[in-house]
Formats: sequence, structure tokens, C-alpha cells
Amino acid sequence: MDPLTVFVYFKVPADVAESQVLTALARLAGAVAADGRATQSVMRRHRERAGAASAASAASAASAAPLVTWMEVHEGIAREALDDWLGWLERAAIDTGVAALAPAGRHAEVFEAVAVNVSSGVS
Repeated sequence: MDPLTVFVYFKVPADVAESQVLTALARLAGAVAADGRATQSVMRRHRERAGAASAASAASAASAAPLVTWMEVHEGIAREALDDWLGWLERAAIDTGVAALAPAGRHAEVFEAVAVNVSSGVS
């Protein structure tokens, strides 16, 4: 079976120093590398305003505190080890201080590789 990719999203209040987040993520990346079950891990960030994605909360978006959305991408997770690895990852996020930076929690999504056949002339 093909290995899986796990995306983990979490939001950090913008008043938290970026260096603090980067330090915690570096500790988490080190733990993931030492664990060895993910073949590659990447951490990214994206700035947004809380509530801006929902029309229902548009009125409160102007007064909402800015948040920074961070995303971890972990590739190469064996399907049969997924549940155990996800539990391990959350414990590692707690141990490295990453989880404490995300007051609304962390959200994981799991993706599997999809074969794509691209041929010329297909629109």
C-alpha cells in the first residue's frame, strides 16, 4: 500500500512571537525526524483574520484578533501505523510546546496518493 500524507493545521494568536513558534516547530521536526516514520515533514505559515472565512462571522471579523495559521505536512506514513503515529504526533506536539501555542487545538487531515494520468489533448 502507498504511504499516506498527514496535514495538520492550527492557529496561533498573532501576538505570539514568530520565533517562539519556529522554535517549538523545530523541536517537533526534530522529534518527527528521530521517530523516523515520516519520510519528510514541512512546516508552513499563512496570515489571516479569525472568522474571515465565514459569511456568518463577517461582522465580527473586523474586531477579531489576527491569527496565524500554521500547517505541518508529514509524508510517508504507513497506513497500518497511522492511528499509532497520529497519537504519537499529538503527544510530541504537547512535549515540544507546539500544542500550547494553538488554543483552539490542532486539526489533522489524512490523504493518500492518487495516480493521475495526464495525456495530451484532454481538456
